[in-house]
This record gives sequence, C-alpha cells and structure tokens, in this order.
Amino acid sequence: MLGLIVIGIFICIIAIALLLYAIIFVNGGTTSQNDKQKKAKELEIKIMADREVTLENINKVDAKTYEFDIYIQGDNFELTSYQGAIGFNQNIINGGTLTFQYLTGTCEINNPPAFGLGVNSTDGPRELTFGSGPGTDSITIKKRLGKFRLINSVNFIQTEDLNPQWNFAGVINTIFTGTGFNNITSTITFSVITGGLIMATINDSQKILLTAQPVSGKGNPAPIDGPVTWAVSVGPEFVSLTPVDDFSVYAVAIGPLGISTVEATADADLGGGITAITNTVQVEVIGGPAVTLDILPGTPEPQ
Repeated sequence: MLGLIVIGIFICIIAIALLLYAIIFVNGGTTSQNDKQKKAKELEIKIMADREVTLENINKVDAKTYEFDIYIQGDNFELTSYQGAIGFNQNIINGGTLTFQYLTGTCEINNPPAFGLGVNSTDGPRELTFGSGPGTDSITIKKRLGKFRLINSVNFIQTEDLNPQWNFAGVINTIFTGTGFNNITSTITFSVITGGLIMATINDSQKILLTAQPVSGKGNPAPIDGPVTWAVSVGPEFVSLTPVDDFSVYAVAIGPLGISTVEATADADLGGGITAITNTVQVEVIGGPAVTLDILPGTPEPQ
C-alpha cells in the first residue's frame, strides 16, 4: 500500500514537472518566436524608413532641356550595384528625338552610373534608364547618385510637365542590389520630390522684381547674415540681374527668347561660420508685342 502511495506521489511530481516544462519552455519558446517575428517586422519597417532613393531638383533648363538629381541615403547598408528606369509624361516629346545623359563627375559614391544610359522603349513607352557596374558602397548619409540631363531635338510641349516616376515592372526596371548582389529593392523607399518650382514669365521688353524672403522651418520670417547674392546659375543668360537692395534684384530681358534659372543664396549662420541656403526661380522670356514691321527682301531671281 505504501509502495502504491509513493508511486502515485512520484507520478504527480513528474506530471507537475512536465507541466512546468511546457509552461516555461514550450510557451516561452512560442513567445520568443513571436518576439523574433515582431522584432524582424520592426526592423523591416525601420529599414523601409531609413533607406531611400529620391529623384529631385527637377529643373527645366531651357525649352529643350530638363535636368534632375538622384540621391540615395540609408542605414549603413551595402550597395553593390543599381539599375534605374524612370517613366515620364510622353506628351511632352512633341515628335522630337530624345537624348538622356549622366553628367560626368556629379556622382558622390564610388560606383557612378556607367551602363544602360539612354532612352529605352523595350517595354513600350519610352523610359530614361541608367545603371552601374559591380561595386561596393556603404550607404549612410544622403549622397547623390548623379545629375542627369534630358535633351529634346525640338522644344518640349510647354503646357505639359515632365512628371517622372520610378518603374519596377517590365523587362527594363529599377533594381538595387546589396551584399552578395542580392536584390534589396523592396527594402528601399523610392520617391519623386517635385517641390515648388517657381516660374516667372516676361516678354523681351520687360523686367521683373525678384525678392528673397528668408523663413524658418515653421514658415516665419528669419534673419540672415549679410545680403542675398543672386546669379544666373544654369544655362544661357536670357536675363541680366540688376541689384535693388539686400534682398531684391530685377531680372531684365536681354533680347533672346528662352528660360534662365536664377539662384538666390544667403548665409543663415549669424556667427562666424557659413550655412548657405539657396532657392531658384526660372524666368522665361517670351516674344513681346509687335511694334514695327520688318521687310525682308528675298534673293533676286529671273522673271
């Protein structure tokens, strides 16, 4: 009888031990696995927030030329190669022939665009494409992949915008690779920053006042150190700049028709250093009203 009681107690102890094991190890293991999955998801979300490729600073240099920059930034990840495909508004082409270029020397990483540069229609609508060879870069701070230029043999349609967008479908698409040349495209956020492009239009006998207003991050007026400096920063000069005061200039039409990009620069550091802040405005010079009538004799020819 006593032996049966001892055996029963022993069985109860083993059962309790097994129950504790199940609670501590099995459930604990499940919780640990859930935690791992949760942390992995959080890491994925963090990566998606920290890795970014942006197309920005879209600039219509003149009636036949666009320029833009492409930047990359991230969480100290390895970039081994990349290929970009950018769709755009086909309505602007106007029947012309397009040329797409990388501007040599504008890349800030070790592996600049060197392959596949051009306008590609493999997937139907024309795309702007670029790519790199194999390489290695550790991506942390924001760096420029390059400045690119799109040139048309005729004027782009003036009433339409470029409207670029990243393309991830089709044969020619956007792919970025990381360690071991694994595809990491899905861990990167791709975007197009259009910003607020400032445009002004004058005719060839007019001028326009341009005034810079320094503002804080909340949009309030802010002080600067010294006067604003102005310059025609990109492309031919269709306007000249006449200073008015520390913040303003007149953009005066010179005569030829076209678009000039005027850049304003100021120093936001009120101490001994320099913190340059800039912005640009595009001034388009168009033909003015007729004021006289030219007569152009032709070449004499037999009756």
